Amino acid sequence: NSEDQSNYSSLLSSITYSPMGILHSKIKNSDYPNKKHGFGLLVPPDHSESVIGTIFTSEMFPDRIDTDYTLLTSFIGGSIYPEKADLRDDSNIQIALQELQQLINLSSTPELIKATYWPHAIPQYRPYHKKVITELLQIENTHPILLHGNYLDGTSIPHQVRRSFEVGGKIGITLTNMGNTYASNRIQNTL
Repeated sequence: NSEDQSNYSSLLSSITYSPMGILHSKIKNSDYPNKKHGFGLLVPPDHSESVIGTIFTSEMFPDRIDTDYTLLTSFIGGSIYPEKADLRDDSNIQIALQELQQLINLSSTPELIKATYWPHAIPQYRPYHKKVITELLQIENTHPILLHGNYLDGTSIPHQVRRSFEVGGKIGITLTNMGNTYASNRIQNTL
């Protein structure tokens, strides 16, 4: 009914998110004399004005770029610098690329490949969040709706995979029950 829909909508709208910019760039290895090998880096707030972390993508996926380059994926903004997350603004892109140059100690600025802005990227688990999720899951248990998303129980890939299996299992049970009901109705109609 419309009251349930309004409550559901209100609960979902109460979840706050931090914006995030995702900046894909590349650097020539010749401009990176002290190349670091590893997953990436997290940047303490007092060392940056926009970059909160960078993954050395080509360290994990070396076939994604020519061996003369290093591929980077950087996370910009978040709850620390929300105004810098909007990478539709070229000045925010330039600030982030210059920071990367300094943070990684490069002789030149990384070359931009792609910039993306996610205005609602990371759910913020405020003190009332658990109550909101409990109410949403109660709605899920009493209505024909299934919930999935990083707002439920975590933003990590393992959290999302686990929830995907849970939701997939519920869909499978529902379809099986629907199929059994359909088959049962067909049998009854033929008698």
